[in-house]
Amino acid sequence: MEQVFKQEGLSYKTASERKRYINQNLMTKSDSVRRLADQRIAYLNWEESMINGDEIHNTTSDIPESAFGCFKTRMSPNKNNGYTPLVLLIPLALKVSTIDDCRDFYIRNLLDKTTIADIKKWRDDNLLHNPSIMSERG
Repeated sequence: MEQVFKQEGLSYKTASERKRYINQNLMTKSDSVRRLADQRIAYLNWEESMINGDEIHNTTSDIPESAFGCFKTRMSPNKNNGYTPLVLLIPLALKVSTIDDCRDFYIRNLLDKTTIADIKKWRDDNLLHNPSIMSERG
């Protein structure tokens, strides 16, 4: 998908083709893959809503690559250590990526109602203990 959008840009045509691809190839997989597919389709629908007529929008993967780069610099170089609560930095960094996002983000409220036990439970429910092991969960 990334290659198509980089080469051809984002348009109604390319978004429709990618959504068709997602439906044909990902919706038949595990629950977690289907959830990811639903998120991708929702994202493409949102992006399509900003296209006027036959416009083609240029796209890039620089922002997600930077987000993962920030996370990787904080991870242990030992790949067998597994994930830590620092994995939560990825969505947090994206959530507060602009000054307007920061104005509406009240960290104290979140800190008051989230405990380390909550983070550990989420990690245990959603991530593998060792990132080098494949999961049946998908």
